[in-house]
Amino acid sequence: MPVYEIPYGDKTLSCTAEHVIFHAAARHPEPLPDPDNLIRAALDAPIGAPALEELVRPGSKVALIVDDITRPTPRQAILRHLSARLDAIPGLDVSLIIALGTHRPMTDEEIRQDLGEFAQKYPVVNTSYLDTERYAMAGKMPDGTSIMVYREVLEADTIIGIGNIVPHIAAGWGGGAKIIMPGVCGEETTTAIHNISNTQQDLLLTCGGTDNLFRRTMEELAARVGLSWIVNTVLDEQGRILGVFAGDFIQAHRAGVAFAEKVLCPPIPAPADILIVSSNPANADFWQGAKPFIFAHRAVRRGGVMILLLSAESGICGCAPAHEQTIRKYYNAPPEVLHRVIAEKSEEDILGVGEAFIRVQTKDYCTVLLISEGISAEDARLLGFEKMPSLEQALEKAHRLMGEDAAIGIIPHGGEMLCRLTPPV
Repeated sequence: MPVYEIPYGDKTLSCTAEHVIFHAAARHPEPLPDPDNLIRAALDAPIGAPALEELVRPGSKVALIVDDITRPTPRQAILRHLSARLDAIPGLDVSLIIALGTHRPMTDEEIRQDLGEFAQKYPVVNTSYLDTERYAMAGKMPDGTSIMVYREVLEADTIIGIGNIVPHIAAGWGGGAKIIMPGVCGEETTTAIHNISNTQQDLLLTCGGTDNLFRRTMEELAARVGLSWIVNTVLDEQGRILGVFAGDFIQAHRAGVAFAEKVLCPPIPAPADILIVSSNPANADFWQGAKPFIFAHRAVRRGGVMILLLSAESGICGCAPAHEQTIRKYYNAPPEVLHRVIAEKSEEDILGVGEAFIRVQTKDYCTVLLISEGISAEDARLLGFEKMPSLEQALEKAHRLMGEDAAIGIIPHGGEMLCRLTPPV
């Protein structure tokens, strides 16, 4: 019987399985391209925007916005190339701004490890989204909500966003304007935009598309703030750079998405009866692991069984602790209660309330068996899962539910994979 190795946090789990109809992994060219050449070529030929040397004026203020440590973006590699080009422009005032969204601020040690020499070369802004004193208003959204953004971003003459393109449950794809919203926006703005995905979009349908209300609103906001340029990567499952896209934050992003679809959307012949999916690399907590959980619905049939491998060293919400109490309170609340709380704003953490729509939109789709060290059996039940002691026992139970001849699918890096059905011949 074939043996499959599946990532699980920083470990690997093995299982034997028959009737495997797909093993969905990233597709990439051979040989692998040289990452420095890819970055250099992207910066030399930006998409839909002038060259960096034409865009940045001598003596101006430049904000380099980078995503945080929960993302695999090769920040130091990109910064080496960007920094060298900026060094050739006289008199610049350059700062590094960490786009935390609603995540906790990074520790000093995390910043040193993540940004390397650039943590010393440039001032680093590492601000909690709850620190209202650090934000300024950049106008109003159509519904009257204030657009609150880090002051350091609004004060910059040139704003450059650095990120990575992967599927996303609200925006369709990460990257592009997402570095601004929620990256460097305040609580009021972030909550208002996320309520779009919670109340006006189907999470199971939105991921993998670029034409949705959340992304359109996000891009309108980024344009208002003045996002000048982006550098976005597409990586394989080992974090190796396969593509780099620089330039206009919409045009370069769409080119990156078109490339990412070829890499991160492996074709499958049919949804599996039993799907084994690892949350890696979005495995730190359920706040991150919710993404692979949603993506995996594309690869398991309704009424089937999903075996979710989520190490969750930080538990349910350790990377975004401001939301944990709210999630515990509302994750199993009925939709009418969630809608009422959001409409009346009767909870301070409306963004956390919105996370409960994941449960609303996935309830009863399939049975979910959870393998996790960081999530207790009680917390697994809160999330709608059944915790299992091992992958082997989870498979045994799945076969009891679905039959010994059940078709099995495996997604070894579900945090960034979005399977798509092979079109019928």
